[in-house]
Amino acid sequence: MTSSLAKPLAFVALVVGIFLYSASPALAHTDFESSDPADQAELNEVLSELRLTFAGIAEPAGEGFVILDGNGTVREPSTVTTEDQLTYLLTFDPPLAGGQIGVRWSVAAPDAHPIEGAFSFTINASLPSPSADDQPVAKIEDEASGNSAAADATPDTDGAAVALDDFLDEESGGASLAGLLGTLARSLVVGGALIAIGGVIFAALVMRGTEGELAMVVTLIRIAAYLIVVGAAAELITQLAAVNGDWATLTPISTVGEVLVSAFGVAVALKILGGTLMSKAALTIVTASETLDPVVQLRQLVPVGAGPDEAALPLDAAPPVDGGLPNRHNFVWRSHSDSLGVPAGMVAVLAAFLFDGHTVSEGDRIVTGIVDVVHVAAGAIWAGGLVTLTLVIWRRHRRGDDSRALQLAVRFSVVAALALVVAGVAGSVLTVIILDSVSDLWTTTWGQVLILKTLLVAVAGAAGFYNHRVLIPKMAAAETGDEEAEHEFRRAISIEGLVIASVIVSTAVLVGASSV
Repeated sequence: MTSSLAKPLAFVALVVGIFLYSASPALAHTDFESSDPADQAELNEVLSELRLTFAGIAEPAGEGFVILDGNGTVREPSTVTTEDQLTYLLTFDPPLAGGQIGVRWSVAAPDAHPIEGAFSFTINASLPSPSADDQPVAKIEDEASGNSAAADATPDTDGAAVALDDFLDEESGGASLAGLLGTLARSLVVGGALIAIGGVIFAALVMRGTEGELAMVVTLIRIAAYLIVVGAAAELITQLAAVNGDWATLTPISTVGEVLVSAFGVAVALKILGGTLMSKAALTIVTASETLDPVVQLRQLVPVGAGPDEAALPLDAAPPVDGGLPNRHNFVWRSHSDSLGVPAGMVAVLAAFLFDGHTVSEGDRIVTGIVDVVHVAAGAIWAGGLVTLTLVIWRRHRRGDDSRALQLAVRFSVVAALALVVAGVAGSVLTVIILDSVSDLWTTTWGQVLILKTLLVAVAGAAGFYNHRVLIPKMAAAETGDEEAEHEFRRAISIEGLVIASVIVSTAVLVGASSV
């Protein structure tokens, strides 16, 4: 290994080790738990203190805590204090009184993703009317002009009272936009990671093709790696906007510092590092006869593949030699010792998932992290490999080349079948860790998105099952290329690819969604 690659790998190992060692074994998920007064409560006296309690550690973010008083005036608490970052005490001077009170809150969870919410209660009491001698001059002038709002209350920008429903429905502009862009940025990262990692595994284990096809696959890996870098940078920018609640103030030194040294900051750094290393993937090819076939070894070790007679299906449909020369369709891609940046980049990207999303806040930190990494890696082998397979098959079809779909389909089925099993088991374990009860599947945002993702994966899995059990044996039974079967195969894997795009977006939403 060259010294230039030893440094990035050492950095990854050091960062992962320090943060996992220093991490709390278990952190509760963060969400709103209760308030005093409670939502929809009715009070018969004025209120000078308000308590909000969260289920896990929370830091004020964006607009923090904002109140709509009984006059329809937006106010901020006089003071905000906490001793444990779980319960926050808000004080008001003058006290809240005289009507319906709205409360909006915005906090950041331990994984740095902001969450926000709102509630309301009613106060059936008014502030004592001060004597004329005690009233501030501004108050007297306001009453003389017919304006009964207190001078110390800050009116909204239009000078008109704000409706309670509008106040409760309104989200912080910066945080709301940042949340949307954050989902898009995470989609780039997740999609880039799945395609880059899956593309590498496909090229190294499954692919048998021409130099031009291998060049296309390597280019795909590079593009996906760039998406990881761009998406990670966008995640950082949107995170700063969400924490500040304002796109105009992205760069306060304190905020930038806090974000960069958080688990989220480590995840961003690892994604950028990993994407950069993988973007340097080089076109290094050898003939298939020059190296052991890992797919053959895998099928001998684990009985997985396509159809009940998979052992009889060809893994190498193209002869290694054609007319005394190496067959141009029988090249494979290899990442040799002088190009270890690709595997190092894969390690860095996968390690980033140890510090992002619910890995930070659910269950035992190390156990959840390992299960999450296994889930992502296995999912990438399936999803990224499927995207790569689809592009190769369609490229051959457009060029009028022999698609040799049977060979690649059989080879990929061996790898994909095992990857799907591992991804499914790891995903199930993650679900048990993250959700507190079965009802959370339909009562929480995270559970609802998980159901959607599961249905999408089921659709893709059904298409894959049809390929493995019907189309591949059909193509294998034909003496020559069965165009009808190959057309069905192209259509099926294209449907799978489109569904994978939806799975990527739903995965990005899951990373930031609340699990309670």
